[in-house]
Amino acid sequence: MWPDLIDDWRRRYGTRSSNSKRTNEDSDEASSTPSQTKRPRPVGSNASSSTPVEPSHGPPPSQDYEFDTIKVEPRSKPPVPIVDLTENEPTPPATGPTPSLDPEPAPSVSGTPAPSKAAKSLLTALSRAQSAQFNVFRLRQYYYQVCGSYTLVCPSIAAKFPAIADQLRLEVFLHPTGTVEDGIVEAYLDLGIFKGTMILGTSKEHLAKWCFMQHQQHWTQHHTHNDNDQEFQRLRTAYFAAWESSGSAKAGDGSCIFPPIDTKPDNAPSFTCEYRVFDTYRLFLKPGPIFADNGLIEFSDLTGLQFSGTLNFPMLSDEPIAINGFKIDGNTTAKPQAWSSYVTPNIQYGAAWKNDDEQSAAGQEMDAPEGLARIQ
Repeated sequence: MWPDLIDDWRRRYGTRSSNSKRTNEDSDEASSTPSQTKRPRPVGSNASSSTPVEPSHGPPPSQDYEFDTIKVEPRSKPPVPIVDLTENEPTPPATGPTPSLDPEPAPSVSGTPAPSKAAKSLLTALSRAQSAQFNVFRLRQYYYQVCGSYTLVCPSIAAKFPAIADQLRLEVFLHPTGTVEDGIVEAYLDLGIFKGTMILGTSKEHLAKWCFMQHQQHWTQHHTHNDNDQEFQRLRTAYFAAWESSGSAKAGDGSCIFPPIDTKPDNAPSFTCEYRVFDTYRLFLKPGPIFADNGLIEFSDLTGLQFSGTLNFPMLSDEPIAINGFKIDGNTTAKPQAWSSYVTPNIQYGAAWKNDDEQSAAGQEMDAPEGLARIQ
């Protein structure tokens, strides 16, 4: 058996020459990876020897091989030249004035014509109208916060008339025109023993203007004014004093011009007030006369939930009496009498109520049992 195998091996491998072996090795090296090639060599042989190994006649010897690593340096690429793309471009023109931030609109691509100048002015006018509407609403909202029903605490009245101490009220309303134009709100004042109308203004000058103009217009329409009307003369004097302190400007027809009201919506409301009240139980005034005076109302914050203030009632105290108000409802139930409907000759302002001896005597009934009985 073994002789047959040897003959077969010789027929296959024994006839190859060393030249053909070298040719095969060269072709194998040419097809190897350019970056790294491994060539086998026998263990212990000289790696630099180039002597080919002739095949022996017989079975292939059992021999171990190891590999040498041959490093092939990568071929360097030539540098890419940098081309200046701006070399042949023309020099840009000098910078001109900054273009307008609101250029004319470009023609519409879809075929819709650009808005004309008349349309642009209409849009501007509409924007101003919307701004004016917002400002009016903001002012009304500022004054609206103080509108509603308030329960009042007045130590001076509570000490003298405890039976009505918890029945005191103030109900505040917006005025149709005076609120926005002059910072005016009107109110119904109920102090138990005095009931009537109160006008509150954020500006003392605009309050004086508004109170006088209400009667001036009423007098022009109904011709009820006379020169002996002390209240009308007082209002007129206060009006011109307020006008002079505001700049003394006049219109072309000679009428007085007041600057616009400077309302500060970020500040808590503070009001100067004028009020006209009737003596409900006729404790201090005989039937017919109307008591009038002024005071101060200051709200604690922008919510309009509470306020503190002082009112002048000389028949109760030589000093202004203190009041505190607490909102109990955003709605109101009573409506004050119109300011201009009060008959000014019957109004007795401040200390004028003492000028009538009969009224002064009536004021003494406050301490009499029959006077207190009318309240209780």
